[in-house]
Order: sequence, then C-alpha cells, then structure tokens
Amino acid sequence: MKQDINKKSFKDILWKYLCSMKVGIILLIIVAALSIIGTLIPQGAQESVYFHEYGETYANIILISGMNNVFEAWWYLFVGGLLCINILACTINRFPGIYRSVFSPKKILSEQRISNLKNNAEIKVSLDSDKVTEKTKNILEQEGFYAELTDKNTIYATKSRVGYFGSFVTHISFLILILAFMYGNLTGFEDSVGGVPGEIVRMDYADFDLKVDDFRIDYRDDYSVDQYYSDLTLLENDEETRNETIYVNKPLRHEGLNFYQSSYGWVGMLRIEDEENFFLDTVQMFEDRSYRYHLENLTVHLEAFYPDFAYDDSGHPVNRSPYPNNPRFIWYLLDENGEFLDMIVSEKGETFEYENVEFTFSDYDQYTVLRVVRDPSIPIFYFGSALMMGGLVLSFFFSPRRIWAITISGENNETKLLLGGQSFKSKVQFEEDFKEITNIIKDKMR
Repeated sequence: MKQDINKKSFKDILWKYLCSMKVGIILLIIVAALSIIGTLIPQGAQESVYFHEYGETYANIILISGMNNVFEAWWYLFVGGLLCINILACTINRFPGIYRSVFSPKKILSEQRISNLKNNAEIKVSLDSDKVTEKTKNILEQEGFYAELTDKNTIYATKSRVGYFGSFVTHISFLILILAFMYGNLTGFEDSVGGVPGEIVRMDYADFDLKVDDFRIDYRDDYSVDQYYSDLTLLENDEETRNETIYVNKPLRHEGLNFYQSSYGWVGMLRIEDEENFFLDTVQMFEDRSYRYHLENLTVHLEAFYPDFAYDDSGHPVNRSPYPNNPRFIWYLLDENGEFLDMIVSEKGETFEYENVEFTFSDYDQYTVLRVVRDPSIPIFYFGSALMMGGLVLSFFFSPRRIWAITISGENNETKLLLGGQSFKSKVQFEEDFKEITNIIKDKMR
C-alpha cells in the first residue's frame, strides 16, 4: 500500500514538472541557444574547414560533439523532444478547465457569490420581477451576449466563449512548428548547383536533369542588380518536359525539389598548349578557384574577372560597369610548392608562356547558382503557422466574458436586480464595459 502511494506521488511530481511553465521556458532557452550555435558554426562542411577556421583543439570539440551538424545531433533532438513533451503536457493539463469553461460553465451563483465578484451591481426597480428578468435578458442579448434563463429568476450570459481556446490552439500550433522543424532537418536537405548557358546539370538525388538555357541580369541606372533570371529546361530521359524562367522569390518546383535563384559569377575557359600548339588541356576556371596542371606541377589561380576593367587613381583594378566592355582576367601562377611565380593581367585570347607551356583564357561567360531545397515539412509549417495565427486571434480579439443576474421580489412591487460579471482577460476593459451595461439596464428599467 505504501509503495502504491509513493508511486502515485512520483507520478504527480513528474507530471507537475512536465506541465511546468518554468521548465518549458528553460527548455525553450536551451533550444534557442543551441540553434544559435547551429547558425554561427558552418553546418555539414568538410572536416578540413573546421580545422582551418577554428584550429585543431576547437575543431576536434566541434566534430566530436556534433556541433558541425547541430540540428541532427542527438542532444538537440533530445532537448527538442523534451520541449515538445512539455508543451503537450501543458496543453493536456489545461484542456479540462477550458472544456468546462466553454461547455459546462457554472451557470448559477448564489447572491453571496455574485456580491463577492469584483464587478457587481445592485439595481432596484419598481417593476414585476418577471418583467425585470425579461428586460435584462433582452438588453444583454442586444449587447452581444448569449443569455439564457437558468431558472425563473436567474440569467446566465456569456460572450466570446471561443476565446478560451486561444491559448490551447496557440500551444498546439507551437508544438506542430517545433515538430515540423525537427522533421524537416531530419528528412530534408539543401544543395547548390549551377552552370553556364548550354550546360546540363545532373543530380544524383533527382530523376531528372536540368539544362541552363540562359542567364541574364537586369541592372538599374547605378549598375546595382535589379533582378536575376535563369531560363531552365527539365529533362527526363533526355527529353524536354518543361521550360521555366526563375528569378528571386520565384523558384522552380518539381518532384519535391525547389530551385531558388541564389547567386551568379564569371567563369573563364582556360586553354593549355605546348610551344608547338599541341593541345594539352582545357578547363573551366571559376573566380577565386585554382586548377593544378599535373604534367608540369603548376597551379593556376583565377583571382578575379573584370568585365569592364580599369585602374582607379590609386592604381587598383576596378570595374567601370558590369558589362563586358573591356574584359580582363587577373590570375596567378604557382609552382609545385604553392610558391608565387607570377601575376598576370590578360585579355581574352592573350597567351602567357611559362617553360614551354602556353596558358590562354580563350573565352568567358556568366554562370548561375541555384539553391536546391527539399523540405517535406513546408506544408506542416504552413498549417502550424495558420493555426498559430488563429490561436493569436482568439487570444487577443476574443475575450471571454460572463454575467450572472438574479431578480429578487420585494415589497410594494419593488424588484432588486443583482448583477455580477467576470472576465479573465482584458479586465480593465471589462470593468468599464460592465459599468456601461449596468447604466444601460438602469436607464431602460425606468
């Protein structure tokens, strides 16, 4: 028997902590702090990135603890799960009281209870009690209350009862949003793809390919970017099935994948030949990227491409415009040890020779970068967000109110009307509204 009592006590204590708002706030702060870590530390990068950015000691801590993949780490999911349990427990714990307030309210109060309410009033009128009851009921209905006779001389009136569900719906929506976030991080992914016009992008995770037909940019008068456009074609089994132009905030959606216009850049076509014009290699060179030519142990690093090259007053290279009016490639040549050999500023088609090897940037083009996102939780996010908006509307714009009225017959055809009101939200406003209703009843009882 004693063991049963102890077990029950432990369950009560556990349930109390699960339903605690303080516990929920602490868990929410922890989740927020861990999420901030996940935004500050690069997620899903190669191990070398962490050693380069943070040094050996901190890199090992990041990799061992899983901070390189925070949103899929067991400890993040564990704390998030505890927060979900807390929200669910709070919601379950509060629901019986909400249900009783809406569907099984206390409709009859004694004269003493009504008199003890903060908002109460006593009105004496020279009318029959039945007429006072009928008039009072009609006035309350005109003021937007649902009024009903609970017995011959007692009225119970309610208004905006649906507001009781505000916090309940908000809690449920918050729970749905957290679960959607965790589900999206576990099942979704993000990638970047791109190419120059005419290039076909193949993706291992898709049953289709993507051809970049064209890429263009609209500029304002001050040469700032107005909009990026990528003309894309979907290829399924090497057959064109769909053409679409995407731009910022207008992605391409297909088979659960979303392609967003993300960025762009310039690419140079590097041609390598020997002194007898014998073709050795050709490669696409992206800005701030390197290419190692293994036959001679040489590395070419394309520092930047300037479409409209010029020098400023200090002798530094600048772009006069984004249009290729005077294109130049700025690139470095490095030896097998990565030591600097030379810096070259070359035009399109201009050849630079080093130890019987000729390097020529034969052409250039703009490439587009697309962000690929698969997030199956998006519909759940939309549903949770809509539900939260509904819960907030119920919480802030529907303030539940209750009024009790009792008519008591007196001598000489005099009737005493006892009014009492209650509201758990917007109490100051309700106090003013209750006084106004009381004055209306007084005026119409004369």
